[in-house]
Amino acid sequence: MPRTVALTFLLVALVAGDLPAQDAFERAVGMFRQGLYYEAELAFREAATRQPDRGDAEHGIAMCLYLTKRFRESLSHFEAAENCSKPQAEYFVNHAVVLELLSELDAAMPLLSKGLAIDPDFVNGWFNLGKFRARLGDWKHAREALEKTLALDPAHVGAMYELAQVEFRDGNLEAAERLARRAIARDPKHVPARYLLSKIMFRGGKRALAAKLAREALRMQRAEDERSRVSQKVAGLLTLAFQFLRERKANEAVAYLKKVLELDAANRQAVHALHQIADQLDRAGRSREAAIVRRGVPPLPKR
Repeated sequence: MPRTVALTFLLVALVAGDLPAQDAFERAVGMFRQGLYYEAELAFREAATRQPDRGDAEHGIAMCLYLTKRFRESLSHFEAAENCSKPQAEYFVNHAVVLELLSELDAAMPLLSKGLAIDPDFVNGWFNLGKFRARLGDWKHAREALEKTLALDPAHVGAMYELAQVEFRDGNLEAAERLARRAIARDPKHVPARYLLSKIMFRGGKRALAAKLAREALRMQRAEDERSRVSQKVAGLLTLAFQFLRERKANEAVAYLKKVLELDAANRQAVHALHQIADQLDRAGRSREAAIVRRGVPPLPKR
């Protein structure tokens, strides 16, 4: 059998979930928790195929697509999850988050209401309701939702920042500063909170401090923009790699997984997939080819 064809069959086994018998959904959750979203997606799809009314499996597919930046593709799976017999609040709220990312805020708002109707104490529902209300200029209801968020979860950094924005807009500089500083204390890398604190300091006449904070925020923002650029490219390469696996194009898949490691040397998804491929080659008595696949790949992180 030619080398490429044999390796192709091994890769197909990897993505098809051809593993020791166990519950497909539990397998999917385990991979999802490890950050192995592409493989978790396939296992969630297997679970959804076996049990078509399983909303948690459809939601799992949607979240894997969302976390690998395939936003538009996730929408039909959120809808399928919501249409199951016992939908959960998070299905609607996470669906709304993706719609907002796609600039479809009007479609997102009713979903938040549906989620909160199922679970009136769902923190993420109240937070996004407050954030979206603020985006729409509905400051009164934004404040109410954000205060509710912090009542349910006093450590919610996002709500601190969003409420600080509302306070700043209303001219309540002391309250805005207090909230912005709380957000930064909990998350020192929260760039928007630093920008906001700079604006608060400037409004309060502390221009030197405002300038210092703005410089820090700009430096952090540039670093974040670079990380985001790399993250977007990595997501695209991984999507291509797993597409090649589904198309039985083995060499291309391995090549793209190696390209991921050039950008993100410790990328768990690429490392895991390459090690699995190499392990299967070893089991097939093809240790030389396995060594080639492993070349330059870091060891799997300990769980």
